[in-house]
Amino acid sequence: MKHNLALMLFAAIFCRAQQQTDSIQTKIYENYLLRNNWLGAAYKNPAQQFLRKEISLSSLSTSLQKTEKERYEAQSGSGGSLFSVETQSYLKLCSANTVWGEAHYQNGEQKAIIWNETADAHLLYPYLSADAVGGSLQNEAYSISGGFNRAKGKTQFGLETSYRASNQYRKIDPRPNNITSDFSIKGGLARDIARYSIGADAFYRRYTQNNEIKFYNKIGNTAIYHLTGLGTFNNLLVGNKLESYYDGQGYGASLSLLPKNRQGLMLHLGYKNFSFDKVMPSFADLTALSINENHLHGETSWLWERKNSNFKLNLEASIIDRAGTEGIFDNRSTNNYITIGRLKSYLHQQQKFSLSTDIEYRTPSSAWYFMPFVALHFSKESYKKPMIYQDFESLYFGLRSRYTTMLNGGLLSISYNLNNRYGLDARSHFGYQYPVQALENAVKHKFNLRSQNYWETETSIKYHLKPIKKQHIFAQINFWQQYFPKATNTGYLLGLGIEF
Repeated sequence: MKHNLALMLFAAIFCRAQQQTDSIQTKIYENYLLRNNWLGAAYKNPAQQFLRKEISLSSLSTSLQKTEKERYEAQSGSGGSLFSVETQSYLKLCSANTVWGEAHYQNGEQKAIIWNETADAHLLYPYLSADAVGGSLQNEAYSISGGFNRAKGKTQFGLETSYRASNQYRKIDPRPNNITSDFSIKGGLARDIARYSIGADAFYRRYTQNNEIKFYNKIGNTAIYHLTGLGTFNNLLVGNKLESYYDGQGYGASLSLLPKNRQGLMLHLGYKNFSFDKVMPSFADLTALSINENHLHGETSWLWERKNSNFKLNLEASIIDRAGTEGIFDNRSTNNYITIGRLKSYLHQQQKFSLSTDIEYRTPSSAWYFMPFVALHFSKESYKKPMIYQDFESLYFGLRSRYTTMLNGGLLSISYNLNNRYGLDARSHFGYQYPVQALENAVKHKFNLRSQNYWETETSIKYHLKPIKKQHIFAQINFWQQYFPKATNTGYLLGLGIEF
């Protein structure tokens, strides 16, 4: 593997003559066009990455993002700031080889987080470590990914790896220090049959997080709760059980049918599994909680390309089944817990269905793009004993649009997106006398928030200056607003970078 990767990088130096000879302005313009972005399944299989884009392009950029929320979930916080630096590259080498890669650095702050002292809450919920004090959290993260694709006759193979590491912390009590590691590797094969590429891929993922909370003030420390779902927690672990460890892994596979000429039928079917154990190191590595999630995703599209226009009709569906299991313990002493059973107590089931159309009209120097969409989302979340549940049925609809034009030797791109959520139904049952009133309030506030309708807009303006030595410097500004009844969330992003 190392030998092949070295050959790909070596070839990048000596194959420039065979790469596209278009100007950098033209290449960036082409990168915005639908035909270089509508084969979404090509992103998933590294053996089909040669179909992803028709051009080679690299970029280096930095950005500052800020958000302020009037309406928010307690475990997510009231907004924050994020500084990031990233570089990415997609290179078509010689005739049969493609390489790509990305690297990211992020440093930011999340404000007013409460009832959550665990990083990657979206991945590890509902089994979070929590307290009633909370506060702002600092986060620093690094990530790198890359892969290569090689063709031999009508057969292609590819390999892709990625790694992310992060550190989330707070400098005042309570002081969590969350160190995460997330590694994945994916391999794929593809075969040309007539005008189609048929591919299969498989991946493996390894995830860990060391979650430790410290108090420097020895007087009046708040209790730490190990949540078990919908506001419940393990009573035996309440108090000073300040350290936990998340040990997770994932795997999956997918099949894809892609038209090589970007016209006709596209099919993608994928399955992935993610599971983890929450381990308590202070109790002889007792496995307190476990999650197993299965995710099935399917996508089908029909693609048309004409002289000055493109059209894509896309249908997607996904089913997610997330089940949580708790250990049942006998506490023979304060530090000697014996596992006497396991109980499947938590369940979260989701179904998502979406229909969208991509429409593009273009000239040699300008392009108009529109994507109206509609989606249905069904969510059922429950805890077994005591019986608690909350069910949601939601309708999403909106429009994504973009105008791109060559301007004075540079390039201007303006995007406007509109998204609406309309609640079709929301049901709940909280058959539980919560022992902590503040936790009950947080759970019911979350239900009320997810029951509300909202609409949001996002406007983005990106301008590439006239190229200097085949390089485009660009500046970007994004502004978004989310409108709830009697509340508004806002955010913006300022970016600066170079493409070449």
